[in-house]
Amino acid sequence: MKIISMILSLLLAIGCSTKKSSDSNTSLAALLLASSSSTSVSVPSLLTIVQDSLPTALKNTSYSSVTKGVADVQTIQTRLFGSGPANFRYRLSMVDSEITSLTTTLASTYGSCFTTTGSTWTPSTFTVSGVTFSFPMTMTCKYVKSTDATTYMGADTSFYYIANITKNVGTDGIYVLAKIAKAGSSMEVYQLGLSSSGPASILHIIANKSTQSFEVSTASSSDATSSGVTYTGVGCGVQMKANSSYAYTSGRYSQTSCATNATQECVDASSGTTLTTSTSCPTSIQTFSSLALTQTILSTTAVKTAITEIGNATGMPTVR
Repeated sequence: MKIISMILSLLLAIGCSTKKSSDSNTSLAALLLASSSSTSVSVPSLLTIVQDSLPTALKNTSYSSVTKGVADVQTIQTRLFGSGPANFRYRLSMVDSEITSLTTTLASTYGSCFTTTGSTWTPSTFTVSGVTFSFPMTMTCKYVKSTDATTYMGADTSFYYIANITKNVGTDGIYVLAKIAKAGSSMEVYQLGLSSSGPASILHIIANKSTQSFEVSTASSSDATSSGVTYTGVGCGVQMKANSSYAYTSGRYSQTSCATNATQECVDASSGTTLTTSTSCPTSIQTFSSLALTQTILSTTAVKTAITEIGNATGMPTVR
């Protein structure tokens, strides 16, 4: 039941803390003014798409009938939605804010970046244990906010692309790669982190409000017992998928040992009732599009090299 509580608390944290909007395509979005004409383009908000992809019941139901595992709930909220290093919602809000800034004092320089098709950038890829990361993007411009923060942006016929590269000290950094449907119906985001003296982490989000589906997967290369480093993941590799009817999770939730076997739970999205996975939860909700990340995968040199190269924008085409 603790795992069920973790799923529900995670979803409720998103649904309850993101401001609702009567226009989900434009709430918190930026109005980018093209520098060469009066044409404007509305870039949908990442946070709004996430909010609108969640089932209504999960946004509004307290699930008082479900026994809460307090410690696990606090871990999920702190690591993913609080002040912890894996707080993706904070990062998405920063990307939304960055776009907003480009509509004001910087509009004359960067407004056309989302209306002019650029060149393809394929961030460094990896394939480990059958899990492949590949995320081609189209880039037109870059905005150097500081020596430690650069935003790349662009568009093609169907999507807007944002790469937010934020360095901390040395090779430490958090990098957000985002692909947003121009129609405002869907988004896909990777948040990749790497520390020169500690763990690597990846968080993968896929949200589609048209199909009311949401996925998140995350893992770190360290666990809570790693000496001298800060644990940045949630468990040793977890995936969650939710739609209008079900919420399903699969992963290793232990904070102290990643050798445990993965466990699965399925929850009725309208009542919070635990379902028997093999008989009551449909196969479609048990099939993930998000990466099946684990501590073992994140610990490999291939993954850490790819994250480092993404932080250095290796292979980035010439942009203005």
